[in-house]
Amino acid sequence: MGCCCSKKQKVDEGNGSSTKQVVNVDVSADIDFLLPNADILTVDKNKVIAHTKINSSTICVNKIISSGIWRCEFVFSSSNVDRFIGIVDAEADVPSFYSPGSSKISVGYSGINGNVFVDEVATAGCEDWKDGDVVAVEVDMTSSPSVARFYHNSVVQPVLVSGLPHSIRFCASFMEPGSEVEVKQLVECTSPLSLHNEPVEVKWIAGGVVASSYDSVSEEQIPNNEPVQEQPSEQENDQSQE
Repeated sequence: MGCCCSKKQKVDEGNGSSTKQVVNVDVSADIDFLLPNADILTVDKNKVIAHTKINSSTICVNKIISSGIWRCEFVFSSSNVDRFIGIVDAEADVPSFYSPGSSKISVGYSGINGNVFVDEVATAGCEDWKDGDVVAVEVDMTSSPSVARFYHNSVVQPVLVSGLPHSIRFCASFMEPGSEVEVKQLVECTSPLSLHNEPVEVKWIAGGVVASSYDSVSEEQIPNNEPVQEQPSEQENDQSQE
């Protein structure tokens, strides 16, 4: 991934508490994908396969989520050096070569190091994951604010993202030839699968990301990484007026 993560926060894993979850709607048998690189990606039922080396291509599940509680489960194989799951703003255009969390339009959960990314800001604390593991993103559009939770083999992770866009799509990314990602389940539920007892909240807001442990604003937190404009001194103002 092209994320250059200059800001991190570390959290303890803690424990999760399960809830009694009932599935209202199961659309796992009717998955459709949005493919940014259709010429080098192939769809086989609920699976997307990369044929050549690609630079972090993000595929989206073509279902817009704007209400309810939805969970999307993924399984990767042959992913090697790159694997992400996440969500993307449904109104945004996803670039052809892109990783979830590398800009303001998406959130990504990395399998390599367990970091959760929003706008290239990394929050540590979640478990990393490997090929064959079942990883999931669950969005709760009924809560205020709306939130996204991450799961690794059904265990809820400590980092959650709040303040989601009005509508989202689930997404995943990979880059190696022969990499595969399969959507195992896409369901609407009555409640979250489980809640973390000590969650760390990362706020997904317009114009950037805010996390609870950030004490100051650095140059890297300025939108688009634009340099700080220095104000001219009084002497410079006097000279310009002469």
